[in-house]
Amino acid sequence: MSNFPRFINSVSDHNAAIRRSIEPYLDRSCFIFGNGPSCAKANPCLENAFVCRTNWFFLENEAKFGLDVDAYFCGIYNQEMLRQLSQSKYNIKRFFAPFNFFENSSINDYLYRSNFVACYSHWNLISENYALGKEFVKRPLPTQGIQMIATAAILGFKNIEIYGIDFYQGEGERYFYSQTEKSRRALESKDIEPGYEANHSIDTDKRILSLIQQEFPDINIAFN
Repeated sequence: MSNFPRFINSVSDHNAAIRRSIEPYLDRSCFIFGNGPSCAKANPCLENAFVCRTNWFFLENEAKFGLDVDAYFCGIYNQEMLRQLSQSKYNIKRFFAPFNFFENSSINDYLYRSNFVACYSHWNLISENYALGKEFVKRPLPTQGIQMIATAAILGFKNIEIYGIDFYQGEGERYFYSQTEKSRRALESKDIEPGYEANHSIDTDKRILSLIQQEFPDINIAFN
């Protein structure tokens, strides 16, 4: 963590900047695409959609959910993943991560040449809600998909459509895309094998999802 300088001097100012960026799109449906196997079967209408993707999604065979990504979420630092993302065909409009990847000198050379427009901390935004924020100092953490749902709810989206968040069920492939030789070398076995890794759990995910629904009862959260 020492490799990532703090980039938020004022949490309130930072969160206000996020809201200014997102506010014009709150009348849209927020489409959250996880990377679970069921995402391969998804075929939603994305007209007037706010599209959220995460981690290694760009390994997909085709850009069936469009080339424009309104919000990209990344919870870990993986240099190879970020390098490949920056060189991909996708247009990343907002980058959400707990740390300021942009100020790590070892990756500036390619991140600053990318199309990334703004970098925000979704963890700082989630901390606005006390009930949810306190969960992020506990372990195990909710997985990235649940973090994305929490972020969308706190931002104020009223309709959240979810695809590919499968809670790591089943014994088959972990993701809807195939790993490449480079991605396999950049990952640990826990990141490839089916099921939850030790830092997460299905009980935590379901508990946090229930908490999101309690905190925001007027929001429609639909798993497709």
